[in-house]
Amino acid sequence: NLKSSLDNLMMTVDVSAIFQNTQIEIEEILKNKKYDEAIKIYNNKGLSKQISSIFGLMHNGLIEFIKRLVSGKEGEHLIATMQEKVPQIKI
Repeated sequence: NLKSSLDNLMMTVDVSAIFQNTQIEIEEILKNKKYDEAIKIYNNKGLSKQISSIFGLMHNGLIEFIKRLVSGKEGEHLIATMQEKVPQIKI
């Protein structure tokens, strides 16, 4: 039955181990200053909006700034660099 299957599944999830492994991973990323790895595990779709204000840009300013950079003379190099970090980008 569905309830017993869900109960069995829940018993196999070790929340403490998941938390501890994640904490170790984050500490290693920060210690080694691998910030590109931090972005991979930091699930915040609104991050670009938050970063925009740090650079003195308006609400979606960072996205617009990146669009302008990519369409400029260094665009191909920037796109290639982004594709190394985020392979699912489609041009």
